[in-house]
Amino acid sequence: MGPGEIPGATRPLLTIRSGESPRLQWRVINTDRRARVESLAVHFLIVRMESAGEAVPPEPRKGSHADSVLGTEIPPGGKVEGSHNTAMFDPGVYLVEVELLDPTGNRRHYGVLEVKVTP
Repeated sequence: MGPGEIPGATRPLLTIRSGESPRLQWRVINTDRRARVESLAVHFLIVRMESAGEAVPPEPRKGSHADSVLGTEIPPGGKVEGSHNTAMFDPGVYLVEVELLDPTGNRRHYGVLEVKVTP
């Protein structure tokens, strides 16, 4: 179990048909009204899973469907957000993950969603 995971909790599941392009959005908000969040990396990735509910991989895998990193700072009370559209053709289960990394690359927080692509 990774940081932020709740024992026995299930991840949200989105089911789409092959060829559909879901719009995946993320947002990170600095709730502290006084302190700036500095040297933050927001890592967005989509990886194929063997089955639904599989453990979140501790690090990126070869063959990611999508993988991007944004380096940023967030002012007090500010936010950073993004979105990703991509057609998904190969049937299977995919894990969509947004993770926040500190300056040394350690995972501090993350959110996940599973996408099931049907024929």
